[in-house]
Amino acid sequence: MRYGNDCLVYGNYLRNTDGIRIFGDGHQVFSNYLEGNSVGINIGNGDGEVADGDPLTSHDRPDNTVISFNTLINNTTSYLMSGRTAGLGATNTTFANNIVQGGGVVADINGPNSGAAWTSNLLWNTGAAGDMPSSGFTTANPLLAADANGVFHLQAGSPAINSATGTFPAVTFDMDGQPRTSPKDKGADEVSTATVTAKLLTPSDVGPGSGSGSGPSCTTASGNTFQNAGFATQTGTFTAEYDATPSGSPINGYVALSSGAQTAHTGFAAIARFNPDGNIDARNGAAYGAAGTIPYAASVSYHFRLVVNVASHTYSVFVTPQGGSEQTVAMNFAFRSEQSGVTNLNSRGVWASTGSLTACSFLVH
Repeated sequence: MRYGNDCLVYGNYLRNTDGIRIFGDGHQVFSNYLEGNSVGINIGNGDGEVADGDPLTSHDRPDNTVISFNTLINNTTSYLMSGRTAGLGATNTTFANNIVQGGGVVADINGPNSGAAWTSNLLWNTGAAGDMPSSGFTTANPLLAADANGVFHLQAGSPAINSATGTFPAVTFDMDGQPRTSPKDKGADEVSTATVTAKLLTPSDVGPGSGSGSGPSCTTASGNTFQNAGFATQTGTFTAEYDATPSGSPINGYVALSSGAQTAHTGFAAIARFNPDGNIDARNGAAYGAAGTIPYAASVSYHFRLVVNVASHTYSVFVTPQGGSEQTVAMNFAFRSEQSGVTNLNSRGVWASTGSLTACSFLVH
C-alpha cells in the first residue's frame, strides 16, 4: 500500500513474493496467508506525514495499523521495518493474534516504532524473536498441516483454537472465507464446518486453462440444518446474487443474510424463501409476504438478486426462473423484526427442513 488510508487487506495468499508493504494510516491487515516470502509483512518507515502537509509523493508514515490474525510460514523475515535515513518509522501499530512458524528472524524493526502493541502472537520453530518483546508471544506448536494445495491449516487440538485475545471487530472471516466465531482462533485459519468460499487459486482456476473444474461453489441444506459462509462485511447498500434450486415443490427452505453465522431463524435479517405452499416469498418484519404469486418447480434453477440497504434495514428481492424473465418478489421489505437494529451483514445462510435447497455462485457487489 503506497497511498491512501483505512484499507482492509484480507484473504490474500502470497508465496515467494516480497509480501505486503504498508504506508498510510488506519489499515487493517488480517486473515492473510504468507509463505516462503523474502518478507512476510513490511511495515513502512515513513519519510513524511501527509496529514501534516507533506507532499503526496512522500512515503506516508504508517499510523494506527492493525496487523492481526495472519499466518506466516517460512518467511526469511516475517515482520520487517527497513532502515531509512532520518526515517519517521511508524506509530501505534498493533501486531496481534498472528501465527509465525519457521523461517528466520520474526521481527526486525529498523526505525522508530512508538506506541507499538504486541499481543497474543504464537511462534513455533522460528529464528530469533528479534524485536518482538517476550510479552508479545508464546511459543507452542500450532499443529498446522498442509492440505492438497500445500496450504497449512489448524488441526484439532491446536493451542491456537479459541485462544485469540481482543475483539478486533473488522475480522469477521478467515482466509477460506469462513465466518469467525467468538472466541476466535489465532492466525488466518478459523476451524469451521462452514462452506469454504475462498482458496489458493491454481492454473485450472484462472487464465486460459480455467473453466475445466466442477463448476461454481454450491451449498446444499436439508434436514433442518443451517449452512453458513462468510463474505466481506457490508454496512451500506449492496447487491447479493445467487442461484438456488429446490429439490421438489413444495419444500420449505431459504437463503438468507445475517451478521455472523447463525443457527436459528431469528438470526437472519434478509430472507428469500421457497415456501411450503409452492411459492417464492420473503420475510417482511414479523411475517412472510410477496409482491405477487410466483410458483416454483422442482429441480429448476432460480437466479436471485437482493438489493440490501443495511442502514435503513430494508431490502428488495428479484428472481429470474431458468429461461424466464426477472420478477419482483419483494420491494423495500423490512429486515426480520429480531434484526431491526443490525449494523452489518457478513454471512450467508442456507436452510431447509422439508426437501433440500442448493445455492450456488453467491456474489456480493
